[in-house]
Amino acid sequence: MGKQQQSNLKLGAFIIAGFVVFLFFIIMVSKKKNLFGSEFELKTYFSNLNGLTKGDNVLFSGLQAGSVKRITIIDDTTIEVDLAIDDDLRSFIPKNTTAAVITDGLVGDKIVNLIPGKGVNAHVNNGDVLQPAFALSKDEVLKTLSKTNNNIEIITEILKNRIIKVVTSALISLLGNRKIAVDVLFTLDNLNAASARTKDLAASLNELVNYAKHGDGPLGVLLTDTSMAGELKAMVSALKATAVGSSQATNQLNDMIGGLRRDIEAGGGTLHVLLKDTAAANNLSKSLENVKNGTYSFSEDMEALKHNFFLRGYFRRRERQNEKAKAAQLKMLADSSKQSTAN
Repeated sequence: MGKQQQSNLKLGAFIIAGFVVFLFFIIMVSKKKNLFGSEFELKTYFSNLNGLTKGDNVLFSGLQAGSVKRITIIDDTTIEVDLAIDDDLRSFIPKNTTAAVITDGLVGDKIVNLIPGKGVNAHVNNGDVLQPAFALSKDEVLKTLSKTNNNIEIITEILKNRIIKVVTSALISLLGNRKIAVDVLFTLDNLNAASARTKDLAASLNELVNYAKHGDGPLGVLLTDTSMAGELKAMVSALKATAVGSSQATNQLNDMIGGLRRDIEAGGGTLHVLLKDTAAANNLSKSLENVKNGTYSFSEDMEALKHNFFLRGYFRRRERQNEKAKAAQLKMLADSSKQSTAN
């Protein structure tokens, strides 16, 4: 009986010891303790933990890196947070790593997220202090959304008032006036009609140009008929010959009139006797003056004919031909002079 009791006591003690170990293991797991590896500590400082508590997770680049070991309030604006980090990650965490308190999901637990800095840097040691990083909390996001909703409500109310004012404005009343609408439509019809007439006019001009290109119509005949061009050239030649003859006759008349005037002024010869009568002399003198003026006007008319739109091209071509002929003649003279010198 005594042996049975001792066996029961030993069994009970073994069960109690196993339960204690199991309970300790559960507590360590719940506190996220590393039971089978070494750890080192890092520190950081925050002004607001946003609900972070002892034992919360610490992540590094999305990996489970450790847990919050201790939280100490330094003053009203500074809170020290000690982090227990897995020693296996020591060689991967640079000194310029920053720490931020974030929410695991939209309504999840708080965690400390370690964000590695950029560039090459030395690795952390036990007791190093990490700089805090700004992280937008869920409460701040909700506050921002609430403020945004209030602003949208205000803007919507302002737009509503503006729209009401526009609806009741004079412009809307003007557009709602039926008479003005009819006048505007009538004006648009007139503009359309004017546009159509302009289009017809452009088509007519295009048709006229096409006729002229193909030699149709008076303008086309004038521009394309070679026989008419030859006749016009002959006419211009005749006019030029007439102008040359008229110029010579004018010079002869001017010489004759000059001689007559000298005779009259000298007071000798038959002409002086013929014009001895003062009245007759005056009449004859006026007649000669009129003849001189007429010949001068005729000479001006012939000169103006050279600048006529239809004839000035011919005269210019003749001048160029004369200049070429003169140049050729001078060249021939120069060539003959060279040959005579060579001989």
